[in-house]
Amino acid sequence: MRPVSMAGLLRHLAEEAGELLRSEVALIRLEMEESTRALILDAIKTTLYSAVALLGLLSLLAFLIIGLAALIAGEMNAMAAFWASPLVIGVVFTTAGGLMAWRHARRMGAGAPSPSPDTQETDPRRTPWGHRRDGGPHAKP
Repeated sequence: MRPVSMAGLLRHLAEEAGELLRSEVALIRLEMEESTRALILDAIKTTLYSAVALLGLLSLLAFLIIGLAALIAGEMNAMAAFWASPLVIGVVFTTAGGLMAWRHARRMGAGAPSPSPDTQETDPRRTPWGHRRDGGPHAKP
């Protein structure tokens, strides 16, 4: 058996630490890309649903303007078709966009990423996020 020098051990330790650091950086980069992709998709969906609801609100505004003009002019029967159509469109769009946005907002928090199994510790005293259950070092406040 050949004795190993201290310099050889330190060199091996440095190589292993460098490899570990590179793999951790790669893992962090991958998780950040996935989180960013999910965040961008959620933002696009929220924007689209809000746009549908905004169209409905604009239709309701048109209803109010046309209805007020009909009340002032006293021509309620002749103007009924003009103010009823924006009312129907406004209610449909506002309800549909609002419901879609509400459902999406409820699902956004439910899909929060959890730590990958590769990064979790096997210590049974730790929670999935790495906090100690027994009040030890790094215990969750």
